[in-house]
Amino acid sequence: AQLVRATHARLIATSPVLTGRYSSNHMLGVGQANPTTTTATSPMPLVLTRLVLGQTYVLSNNLPYAAKLEDGWSKKAPNGIYSVVAAELQHGAIGVGTP
Repeated sequence: AQLVRATHARLIATSPVLTGRYSSNHMLGVGQANPTTTTATSPMPLVLTRLVLGQTYVLSNNLPYAAKLEDGWSKKAPNGIYSVVAAELQHGAIGVGTP
C-alpha cells in the first residue's frame, strides 16, 4: 500500500500543472485501468481499501489529452509523466518513505 501511495504522489508531483485537472486524474484501478475522471483541480489523497497480495493495481490517467502529455506535449514534462515515474520505480528511486 505504501508503494502504491508513493507512486501516486510521485505522479502528482511530476505532472505539469495548468489548471490542476491532469494531476487530479491519476486514478487507481484493480486488475485494469480505472476509467473514471474528475473535474477536480486539486489532487486528493489516494484512498486505499484492502489491498490483496498478488493483485494487480493500475494507476492511469484517462483525460483526452493524457497521451499527448505522455508524448512530451508539455514543456514542463518533456519526457512524459508515467514513463519518468516508471523509470524511477525500476531504479528504486520510489519506495517506502519516498515523499
